[in-house]
Amino acid sequence: MSILNATPSGFHSAVDSLNKIPIEIVSEMVSIGAGCYVEDYVEKFAQLGVDHSFDIIEDALQNVINVLLYIFRVALKSKAEPQILAKSLRADTQMSVPHIQTLYAAYDKFFNENSQDLNDASTSAFKNESILPRVTDVSWKLAVCIASDACEDLSSGKVTLCFKLDNHKQQTLELTCEEFKNLHSQFQEMASLINTLQ
Repeated sequence: MSILNATPSGFHSAVDSLNKIPIEIVSEMVSIGAGCYVEDYVEKFAQLGVDHSFDIIEDALQNVINVLLYIFRVALKSKAEPQILAKSLRADTQMSVPHIQTLYAAYDKFFNENSQDLNDASTSAFKNESILPRVTDVSWKLAVCIASDACEDLSSGKVTLCFKLDNHKQQTLELTCEEFKNLHSQFQEMASLINTLQ
């Protein structure tokens, strides 16, 4: 049974780019999963002295991250055993053997730790295809610096946002008022785009 016989456009070119990435970085990427960002890896490539024939451009790196997420999502959605995933990668892609072994090891660990959840259709982590945590609550606070070495202007405001996630964790951001206004305008732009799609 092959789970990767119908792949989206750009899949195979992303796999070609993936083959050029050092195994230790791919291993780190798959361990991070959905929280993997392009910006985190551009500097790592420079530090490792990755061959410049592989242009370290953000689009190629984003495609690699997307292909890794796609492979894991397809495997999770089809509830594929780790051996099935490895066979599909060998048969349907040009992925190198060391890269297949890295993906197999990460998926095998995840599959074994979550096999009960994979069989339970009501499990919230697998209701959607995404493995990203969902925001359950947002709280915010506006503060003004009174006395601090870090404040250039003692009356400069800071906005603290706290995102509570469905995995019982929280993410906190501290922004200047200007950064918050910029974030707000980006959210407004996203909302207007979403409204055109509905």
